[in-house]
Amino acid sequence: MEIDQSEIDKIINIFEKDSSDLVFVLRAHLQIENILEEIIKSVFPKPKCLLEKNGLEFFDKLRLVRAMDIFPKEITTAILTLTEIRNKFAHNLDYKITPEDLDPIGKHMKEKFEELKTMFPKKVKISGRSGLEDMVLQLSVSNLLGFLGRIKEEYIN
Repeated sequence: MEIDQSEIDKIINIFEKDSSDLVFVLRAHLQIENILEEIIKSVFPKPKCLLEKNGLEFFDKLRLVRAMDIFPKEITTAILTLTEIRNKFAHNLDYKITPEDLDPIGKHMKEKFEELKTMFPKKVKISGRSGLEDMVLQLSVSNLLGFLGRIKEEYIN
């Protein structure tokens, strides 16, 4: 079987190019999954059977924590939107995050999100997107992770 050099070049390009959005989204999603697992561990007397190999998938963990009614619908929407973006990267490693992708993530911040959108000039370009989009992505996801972290701490302590 011959090795296709163009496929090798494509793989090398994936690892050499700047993939900060991809890495940011993956890390955020992994952090969310970790928080969901910590909440599940704090609630169930034998959580290992739920979380061990071939146990609950991400959506199962999210459904389980959602059933506990510990965070508002906007948080679930933000998590599901981040999951959709992660999936877009899975099918297209060159995917570019759009403002439409960001809106559902930032909505959990309510008025703060709208204020943020008006504060930062859309003309400023950073990595092919406006500085606003980079800032909104990072701040809204960071805010989401902070909110989930506080919920986790309440259930663990």
